[in-house]
Amino acid sequence: MKRIIVDAASDPVCSALVENGKVLEILADKKGSESVAGNIYAGAVKAVLPNQFAFIDIGLEKNAFINLADGREAPFRGEIRQGREIFTQVLKDPSGTKGAYATSELSFTGKYFVLLRNGSNEANVSKKIVSNAERGRLSGFLTNNLKPGYSAIARTEAASAPEAALCDELSELTAKMEKIIGEGGYRKAPALLYGENSAVIKQTSELLSADTGEIIVNTAEAAESIKKIPAAHGVEIIFHNESEPIFESYRVNRALRKALERKVWLDSGGFLIIDKTESCFVIDVNTGKSEGAKGHDKSMAAVNLEAADEIARQIRLRNLSGMIIIDFIGVGADDKERLRERLSGAVSADRLPVSVLDTSVLGLFVLTRKRAREPLCSVFGKTCPHCGN
Repeated sequence: MKRIIVDAASDPVCSALVENGKVLEILADKKGSESVAGNIYAGAVKAVLPNQFAFIDIGLEKNAFINLADGREAPFRGEIRQGREIFTQVLKDPSGTKGAYATSELSFTGKYFVLLRNGSNEANVSKKIVSNAERGRLSGFLTNNLKPGYSAIARTEAASAPEAALCDELSELTAKMEKIIGEGGYRKAPALLYGENSAVIKQTSELLSADTGEIIVNTAEAAESIKKIPAAHGVEIIFHNESEPIFESYRVNRALRKALERKVWLDSGGFLIIDKTESCFVIDVNTGKSEGAKGHDKSMAAVNLEAADEIARQIRLRNLSGMIIIDFIGVGADDKERLRERLSGAVSADRLPVSVLDTSVLGLFVLTRKRAREPLCSVFGKTCPHCGN
């Protein structure tokens, strides 16, 4: 069973996803600099690079940008002109010198559906629902009940859900979207039209999945807020009111401390070194105390396979994103494909998209992971006043 542990009383506010006692993921937001991902704004178009990007003033320090080459923007390209005001939703938070990455396709996620305002009427069903009968039922339901201009995706949780529950949620999501669009028409850009400023709500919503059994939180206010999240309906909410800090009680602090260390030991005696550069993360696999240090090929291959599993876990735990370069130990031609398959299988459990690219001419493995948040090292680390790192 998966559980979410929420420390709403700390700064930064932190939430951890735990399965069978093992911490899989930790999200953190400093108070005063919470994520804006998911927020909907009335934005003013400041500049447009034809067929490339549009830059939108949504009231943040830096203008947000929309990728006009993205297929989801096709229905709105005619509206995105300099001087116009448009509705936009943030997909990724600002990072470094870049503003927020946004889209004109607005969406809301419920327990059963993701509702999209995109000008079409597409009915899609999660690939994880394998029953043809159930896929047909959900597709037919959406086709018959979607309002013009809206599309929807039936989530895994929608399988076998009663039609009354499906109707209630689809109506609720549609009414919510129409209310925001209606009221937004009277607001002058830039203006926030919809957003959960609460880090607790954002983090919990990100980590929630169909197999979440309970959410444990240490403030009564946060517990009440979580109960209002549609996807949390049916999940047990537990209020932690003990003297011992919540992250100590559930051993999250230990995992957090380790996630901020540069060296990660493997059971075999080998270890990983994880470094952050200006443009990517670099992970070096070392034999350490393992027999591989003596030059045994089989032992080195075993360390590499173990490292592949641990690398997938560390990427998710530390929230590493963008380009990630991995230097395994002396990978021979015969081992490349097996190691690639192991790495691909290990990262498949990640909730964010991860791609394993072809190995480089130097024998390095390269991954890319979708950017969604700042890595833990950036949230908890301090910038060196001398070198800026």
